[in-house]
Amino acid sequence: MIRMTLLAAGLLAGFAAALPAAAAELVSHKAFYALSLRAASPDAGIATMQGRMAITFDNICEGYAYEQRIVSEVTDPDGQVRVTDFLVSSFEAKDGSLYRFNHTNRFNGIVVERQEGVASARPGERARVRIDVPEPRDLALPEGVTFPIAHTRALLAALRDGARTHAVTVFDESTEGFVLLSDTLLLGERAPAARQGDPRDGQRSWRVKVAYYDPARQDGTPEYEVTLTLYDNGVAEGLIMDYGDFVVDGELVELVSGVTGGC
Repeated sequence: MIRMTLLAAGLLAGFAAALPAAAAELVSHKAFYALSLRAASPDAGIATMQGRMAITFDNICEGYAYEQRIVSEVTDPDGQVRVTDFLVSSFEAKDGSLYRFNHTNRFNGIVVERQEGVASARPGERARVRIDVPEPRDLALPEGVTFPIAHTRALLAALRDGARTHAVTVFDESTEGFVLLSDTLLLGERAPAARQGDPRDGQRSWRVKVAYYDPARQDGTPEYEVTLTLYDNGVAEGLIMDYGDFVVDGELVELVSGVTGGC
């Protein structure tokens, strides 16, 4: 299960809809990705880049626990190397009422950013986010904002129903305004394949491109775009992450099943 809105935060710093009864359940799993540089413009200041990303997703009794860690090593044209280590963990209630998060960003081993907080949503009221670290603050979120896992669930529901596009405002704690506009385009669907002992076994999948926009920008340029293959149960592979000046590939190299739905 990929938190697509966090991919940019980890690299640049160094989907609340109900599932249809017949839909596949988001499956608990661990996924490990090898990151490599696909392309970079001269303005990017990147000569080489390599890294890894680890995702742990647990579908538990009342919610979804998520952890993502991205470690990347970037060499600039002058040969200087910088290492970024971005770690985020979150818990999202299945009823859409609560989203807790914290993340830490390290640059060459030194903590340069930490954030902890909680977002909440009550029926008939606008959702709010309370930041505890680094500085306490509380603010209302735009109407209709969707928490991250709910975003994925809504997207999968739309794909199952044959939608070719899907747009939503999604909460993203790594951005200054805490929200991004997500616009998804279906590129194609793949028939289920037999993968014995693998969470992808017999699962439908879709190739999609998801563009994320800052609502404060008026030029229509996305902050970044993620192309990936998304399986019916939330597993993702074949990542292409386009940040404008540079593009990164994410190859799924290991996938481990977990326990889903235990209370």
